[in-house]
Amino acid sequence: MLTRLLETAANAADAAQTGSTTFDMTQLTNLLDWVMIVLLPAVALYLFYTVFRLRRDRVLFDNKLLYPGGCTKDDCIDPDGFIDYILPRLIIIGAAFLLCGAFTALVVFIPAMARAYSFSSRFLPFRYETISRQTPITSLPSMPGAVVAMR
Repeated sequence: MLTRLLETAANAADAAQTGSTTFDMTQLTNLLDWVMIVLLPAVALYLFYTVFRLRRDRVLFDNKLLYPGGCTKDDCIDPDGFIDYILPRLIIIGAAFLLCGAFTALVVFIPAMARAYSFSSRFLPFRYETISRQTPITSLPSMPGAVVAMR
């Protein structure tokens, strides 16, 4: 997956250098959508695992998410106080990551389902066809007051 991401990014950079406006950016955005759909819930599950283990054992363990850079579990002066302090924060950030992953999945899958089953006008509050990802940047309408930097 990483090689595909790097190849797509390299193709986008080559297209930008040559000034080509025909490169299809949907490949890169689709790949990044999938990375977000997989990565956010995975991190949320790891955070919930950390919360579960901290509540069960009440002992600090080696974990890169718990300690700031360069610190170890032996540097903690008050482990019980630190556990009480960090648990609610881990739950909140885990829930936020899970909600962001679910929202990303909805943003990606609802328009795809709308295109596949053509019910976008009934269920979506907007017409999906109004702005397509495949629309070249040069063909978008100009906005008054917008500044575009180009070489």
